[in-house]
Amino acid sequence: MTDLTTNTPASWMYLPPELRLMILKRLADLIYYSKERDAQELSRQKCAFATVSREWQVFFERWTFRHLTLHQSDLTEFGKIMQDDNNRRMSVKFICLRIQLPEYDCKKCKKGESPKEIRANQRLFTTAVWELFSILSQWEQHGEVGLEISVHSPSDALHYCQELKSRIHRQANIPPKYSKPRKRGKATHGWNRGIQIDNPPDGAKLRVFGHPKGLGFDLRTSVARKLGTLPEVKVVTWLLIRRQFYRHFSVPKALGPMIKSLPRLEHLSYEPWRGIDTNKFSGRQIRDEDHTRLFLDVIQHHKTLHSVSMFESFNPAMHTRGKREAYPALGQSVAKVSQNLENLAAIFNVDAKDFFYSFFPSQNPELLVLPSMSWSNLKRLNLCSELLVPAHYNELIRVAAAAALQMPKLVCMELWNSGTHITSCIFTYYRSRDRRRYIELLNTWGGRLDKQAIARWREVADRVAGCDLDVRSLYLDVNVFDNYTAVLQYLHLRGGLLSRASLWDVVAGL
Repeated sequence: MTDLTTNTPASWMYLPPELRLMILKRLADLIYYSKERDAQELSRQKCAFATVSREWQVFFERWTFRHLTLHQSDLTEFGKIMQDDNNRRMSVKFICLRIQLPEYDCKKCKKGESPKEIRANQRLFTTAVWELFSILSQWEQHGEVGLEISVHSPSDALHYCQELKSRIHRQANIPPKYSKPRKRGKATHGWNRGIQIDNPPDGAKLRVFGHPKGLGFDLRTSVARKLGTLPEVKVVTWLLIRRQFYRHFSVPKALGPMIKSLPRLEHLSYEPWRGIDTNKFSGRQIRDEDHTRLFLDVIQHHKTLHSVSMFESFNPAMHTRGKREAYPALGQSVAKVSQNLENLAAIFNVDAKDFFYSFFPSQNPELLVLPSMSWSNLKRLNLCSELLVPAHYNELIRVAAAAALQMPKLVCMELWNSGTHITSCIFTYYRSRDRRRYIELLNTWGGRLDKQAIARWREVADRVAGCDLDVRSLYLDVNVFDNYTAVLQYLHLRGGLLSRASLWDVVAGL
């Protein structure tokens, strides 16, 4: 079939334009919802359709380049394909750079990476990121492009982290097709018939998470020496670090420089995994300190960034050493930096009591006393807190109201806790389009808002003349709300906590 056969009833061009478009969209849907989830195989199918005719090429290239998944081996060809082709560049809306580290066998799977392996991984990581930034730096400023970066070894899913098999090829833009775990196969690496029966040893955890300080750039690599500094990319407005894989990124040596090299960045979706504590490392503290620097040294100084979501994931099989304690300095730093943001979510590694620290009637003298703060741009806020329990929930809600008085544009605030089945709680303040204000308390112990809390939030609602405040208290079934995924589904702002693919995985228990 060619564009030249236009004079016979059997030709493609003889068909009405509307019918041709319907056929092309149907073909696109067949690929999009196919059982094959490998990104490279999907790309091959789309490229084959693009060779049929010029019209098919224009349609399928626009669709093919809309969402791209690239491995480090694809970057040279990607640069050639995109060179001086503004039509293709304009089609790109999302790029996922999926960096694959070398594979390993059972001799190494229960051991942390050696210094030699760490250096090799840093060189590979540096080369891939710097090459992609170099390519994108040549693009003219246009539209809004999202960028996702991930790092993993294909071997991660074959040893102690077999849960990765269900998401190792997952793309952020394609709905997942979940399947039941396979029941056959011998017991190995703590797994039996698709079920994890033993926790991994510390060495195996460090193998997939990497060193607690995170993967960083090696400025001694040839591409780094050639370019001098990480190139500035003006086409990226959204940066996504998804929970798909466990690998940590170093803030001062990788994540920070990347954010600083994105001068038009508006949205940061950061989904780190909780640090691993071992006999040698306090991984949680190292990550908390790193994330504190992320806010104070990077996010605070970024002029265009107005939406930040940080969701710390955890795995009971990986994180076995004691209860997660909040890091007050991180919560206070997030509070300080968020004064310039419009949307903020900081889940599990920040406690609301630290975020609202300066609004408590009596402050802890052992901690740094923050100056009076206001959030003139903040519209949406989502935080967790261990104070949302029967003994303290009203106190925290009153303090949150005092802070909300310093948020004149506030549309929604959600505070929640999912500690146990008897301490699950959600507090929501919401401003509807019909100018009504709501405060709602959902909990598993039958608690209700006290008069002081209601009065404080009525002051927040009264800032806008003629607004009413509706107060609701509802009971949550203790048999249902026994983990955070159940609570998550009741949140108004859940769509802003995680990327869509990650939200699917969390709800599915992956």
